[in-house]
Amino acid sequence: MADADGDLLEIDILFRHSSNTGFTTISSGLAPSGSLFWDTSALDEGDYYLAISASDGRATTWRNVSVSIVHPEFSVILASIQVIPPDLSEGDNVPFFVIVSNAGGLDGIAELTWSVDGEVASTALVDLVAGADGFSQFDWIATSGDHTITVSAGETSQGVMVSVSSAPEVKVEEGLNPWFYSIPAIAAVGGIAVLLRRMRGSGGDDEDEFEWD
Repeated sequence: MADADGDLLEIDILFRHSSNTGFTTISSGLAPSGSLFWDTSALDEGDYYLAISASDGRATTWRNVSVSIVHPEFSVILASIQVIPPDLSEGDNVPFFVIVSNAGGLDGIAELTWSVDGEVASTALVDLVAGADGFSQFDWIATSGDHTITVSAGETSQGVMVSVSSAPEVKVEEGLNPWFYSIPAIAAVGGIAVLLRRMRGSGGDDEDEFEWD
């Protein structure tokens, strides 16, 4: 493509960060029309200026444009841990909940680690789209004493302290000696034997006198 005088045009594209004064060439000697892919993955985030020059070998025309470079990322934020119920007893099945948020601009999967007193107890994967929330639940069988429950995702973590009361003691009465229950029966049998003995030893009177030992 040529300018109005018929001279061929050569296109150069350059850039600089807003805090710098010198330009760096992205590409040069380009055709007057076309497209260009600019890889910004190695650049810092921030505001940049793009300069496009068109030269016919005798004169150069410049055009400038401002752009902002942002590197999307998957960024996980954990809310405070919630526990239900707040009053815990030994042996309770206790659920813990945490809201997981993706504060970044990329979809991703958050890998959560639940720990009890520093020991890993469970892991979970939470699929999160950019800007969305999810949640994770951890169930724990309570043991007596004070404990720290934590959940972490990479460098981000949350923790909560819980106190678990001991289970109430159930008193079991010691079994009584079976001879204790047999005493009335033995006494009754003895009384009947004495009664029969006295009846057999009495005379033939119509009225008998009974004695009880």
